[in-house]
Amino acid sequence: MTLMPHMFSVRRSLDSVLTRGRPVGCMSLADGRLCENMARRKHVSLLRQTVRKALIRCRDVPMARPRTCETHVPTIPLSPAGFYQQGFAMFLHTLPSLNDTLRKKGVMCLDKYRQAVLLWQSYRIDSPAALDKYLASFRVLFAFHSGRIENKEVTYHDTREIFENGRILNFTGNPRTVLEQQNQKLCYEALKQRIVSKESMSIALIKDMHAMLTGGTYDEHAFITNEERPGEFKKHDYVTGVLEVGSPAEHVEQEMADLIREVNEYKGDETLKAAAYLHARFEYIHPFADGNGRVGRTLMNYYLMINDHPPLIVYDEDKYLYYECLQKYDETENLDSLHEFLKYQTEKTWDKALALAGGAMPEHKRLADYF
Repeated sequence: MTLMPHMFSVRRSLDSVLTRGRPVGCMSLADGRLCENMARRKHVSLLRQTVRKALIRCRDVPMARPRTCETHVPTIPLSPAGFYQQGFAMFLHTLPSLNDTLRKKGVMCLDKYRQAVLLWQSYRIDSPAALDKYLASFRVLFAFHSGRIENKEVTYHDTREIFENGRILNFTGNPRTVLEQQNQKLCYEALKQRIVSKESMSIALIKDMHAMLTGGTYDEHAFITNEERPGEFKKHDYVTGVLEVGSPAEHVEQEMADLIREVNEYKGDETLKAAAYLHARFEYIHPFADGNGRVGRTLMNYYLMINDHPPLIVYDEDKYLYYECLQKYDETENLDSLHEFLKYQTEKTWDKALALAGGAMPEHKRLADYF
């Protein structure tokens, strides 16, 4: 079955149905009227600028002069970053009615993917501690799903034990499984400062990433017979996938240098599409003897975060769609399917955080529902 890009758009639409609600938020009534006028004229780019300016008004609040956004919800004095996050939360309340208006005019304002991007940017992460705060749950889930895609022995609870306690009790499986998940934690810890300082990608960084993620996990054949080493590009030719892709070992260094230079030089607004290209090309080149999937997904998130874009999880339950999207690129160099898939995974990754930021309360069964 051919995977069509619009399949993810339909699925995202079903996942992001917004209920009607009273417009409250950081945008003034004048902003609202202007948005309606722009929607009528379908000036989408100008509409986005108005939304951005409304959010900036909530961000750039001097600490000496705290003030509130225009809403009936009382606010308290906060730091500028606090005002920005509060303003974003209030803005999420505005979206239902605003999107209803725009939908009637044939224009979409902010889908869930764009909301996730704005939410991440509202965090304004400037330290490893802040990164830990906002990725507390994400880092465990990412490590679990990224590991489980290639190793079915990986479990969420074991991964969480490693991240939170540095050990696993009563483990009886393959020691390689524990090493792989421990390596995921070590890699995250080592990359935190580089992410915050927005260090550009480089061959050295990618080799460091591979050394951390695959340390102690190479099997006897790769390590002794083929003399492959963690942190070094492959010495022999290996192929992967239905189409048996993989660059010859002697070409890897140059192809990786070209890829990293090309992506680093990109300065456009389509960060996720650039990340999709980076990931597809990396997996096509297959630069290492082992661990290409884990390194590729980690590298993709590294690129996203240093470019103010939320990281994402490729979920184990969606891995066959993921493989099909990569195969589509291998066959035709078409990125549309992978790009749409990564959008969907971003929405799925940040769905709960968006609901909490918008003030949504989870619904639970009452006692009477069990009788």
